[in-house]
Amino acid sequence: MDVQENRGNVTKLLTFLKGMNSLKRSVVTDVSKQPWSYKLSDLPQDTEYVKVRFHDEQLENDESNSADYLVKIQKPVFEKCPEPNVSFKDWLKVGWDDYLKQVEHLDIIKQENTANESTPYSEDDESQLYESFEDDEQRVTDYNSWLKDREIWQSRQKPLEKVNALFLDFFDLYQNLAQNSEVHELMIANGLLTLRDDPNINHPILLQKVKIEFDDRKNTISVVDGNSNSQLYDLLFSKINNVSSEAFQKLQQKLDEASIHPLDRKEVIEFLEIAAHSLSPKGKFLKENEEILQNSQDELFIRFKPMLILQNKQDGLPKFIDRTISDIEEGSDIPSTLLDLTGKQAARPLKPAQELSVEQELV
Repeated sequence: MDVQENRGNVTKLLTFLKGMNSLKRSVVTDVSKQPWSYKLSDLPQDTEYVKVRFHDEQLENDESNSADYLVKIQKPVFEKCPEPNVSFKDWLKVGWDDYLKQVEHLDIIKQENTANESTPYSEDDESQLYESFEDDEQRVTDYNSWLKDREIWQSRQKPLEKVNALFLDFFDLYQNLAQNSEVHELMIANGLLTLRDDPNINHPILLQKVKIEFDDRKNTISVVDGNSNSQLYDLLFSKINNVSSEAFQKLQQKLDEASIHPLDRKEVIEFLEIAAHSLSPKGKFLKENEEILQNSQDELFIRFKPMLILQNKQDGLPKFIDRTISDIEEGSDIPSTLLDLTGKQAARPLKPAQELSVEQELV
């Protein structure tokens, strides 16, 4: 049997093993079914407490070399409500210092006649005095002035609630990964792929492992780059018909050669355009905010949609198989163990005779 036939047999065997391995795993094809996901476009637009650094910004800005975060969220500090004037403070109802509530005041206050303090108070006592809030013009003026200051304060606090909820969400994510690092991994992702006729396909194709860190001194949560390169979500392609393995391998090779980061807007957009065209003759790349036309003849769509995904860790067998097939197709020697599995014995060099020691020669 010639070498070319051996390569074909081993390649078929490896492809079969990869397929059998994928059958044992549950493939997530809809990103909403992942344990956790978050689109970066949903981040609050708050430059003080929430920051995003795209990879192309880090490359262009020399100062950014020391700031390797991709996303940084700081726990917000809520301001204290402006203190009300003593002229009306006792008239305010409970909750005046809560930014989630509208302030209310009493309209009327009953006051006892203090002219004769030794006389017990009685409901029938006509000396009971009633004071209205509007009776004192200065009090009304002070209240209206404070109310304007409070409304300004209130408007500054409401956006912080969303930032605070986001910080707590990411802190839960940080604790989850700390406790389940053997089960889950955090990925920065891009290139949301959807199919016109299959709503179950809705997942980014470009993934890269990242880390999440907590700075207890600054009270910040940061997502930073890991030590891995971008990879295509190969399990997704196994669930899509009419996508050739050759197109997939070429895209992965381009990723390996160019080291494209999911948050590099220039390179990623170019890569996703190529991916949409090469994966399907009816593929289309959608620009930001571009919608799918109702009369579109395209069937496969990829859009720029950066997000964070928490996913279950995948074993390394599929990637090992892909690398081995690629090496064999490029002319590398076939491992003898794999050739043995095909039922053909690999030619092995004869084991050289063991040299005798000086003591053995003297016997």
